[in-house]
Amino acid sequence: MNTTNTARNIVQVTGWKNENRSIPEEHITQIVKSSLNMQTGQYTAFLHNGIHHGTKPFKIWIPHREGELENVLSLAGIHSIAQNQDQVFHNVKNVIVYLVTEPDHISEKKELAECSQSEDDFMSWMCVKLDPQMNWKIKQDWDGYNKFINELLSDEKVKRKEFRYNEKLKAIVPFHNFHGEHLTAIYSALGMAMGTASLQTQALGYHTQFHTAYRATVAWRDFYGNKFHSEGKWYPHVLQIIGTHPRSAKSNPYRTLISDSVDDVSSLINPNDLHNFSEKGVPNFVNDNKFDVMDPNQHSVHLRKDLTDQPVPEYQKEFFQKHYGRYSSDPKKLFERCYRGKARIA
Repeated sequence: MNTTNTARNIVQVTGWKNENRSIPEEHITQIVKSSLNMQTGQYTAFLHNGIHHGTKPFKIWIPHREGELENVLSLAGIHSIAQNQDQVFHNVKNVIVYLVTEPDHISEKKELAECSQSEDDFMSWMCVKLDPQMNWKIKQDWDGYNKFINELLSDEKVKRKEFRYNEKLKAIVPFHNFHGEHLTAIYSALGMAMGTASLQTQALGYHTQFHTAYRATVAWRDFYGNKFHSEGKWYPHVLQIIGTHPRSAKSNPYRTLISDSVDDVSSLINPNDLHNFSEKGVPNFVNDNKFDVMDPNQHSVHLRKDLTDQPVPEYQKEFFQKHYGRYSSDPKKLFERCYRGKARIA
């Protein structure tokens, strides 16, 4: 695989045509395998048969294999933020969900002795055979996260009980209090996994749309509870939507100029060097795909004129009414707040 050209050809899909189709299950498995085969930002380990094994900080869930695809898309559609893509997800057939979770071997340890922060402890951040310090910090992070989410879930129950569900959930960042070393490991492991999955998807002839789901963690936890972790210590990070027939995509044409500036003797490569933009002018947008690929500015116009003319899917309307609308004193107004700027409401 020529990864240089493959990476250049990958675009961010922003919507899907009516003829979009499911991909074969064996290809989904192949994409997931590629994702799991990547190295991890090793930050803790579990012991099995006397051997330490590096832990990945996530699980991958394939919702259509459990008949959950419409529920996943409904949660994403209702709680998404209007962006330059179809945030109601028309014609989506396949989704892979990256779930960040507390490692099982830490969950099994109900109590971890508090570790003091001394100069000698720093080796425990780097050597997986000496990781009690890191385990303690990870457990601290997840215990704090769970307390934070459970307080918000209690508010959800009260709103339903009192029939005052009149505001959509506020977007949150559930890992905002995580220790830096822990969070860096999560990001690096997920980044490598999703990047590899994207390359494998492209190699198989398919396309990808990404949706950031962690802002809607409360809604996901409210709906799925402890499905993915016995104590509820999980959140959805990203949805990778895979398909055959994109409706449109966005890409920055300047990235070709930037990559062409790298030569065999480059010693310092700055992807934000203004020289690459000002000296070479506006590049021609070469598009060999059979669908529209626009730069981000063009796509903003496309979004307002095209995507927002599409209606909210019927299954999402039913999901909204069942889980939110019937608990609201003004369900029509709440519906408008949830879908305004993302789809045609009337």
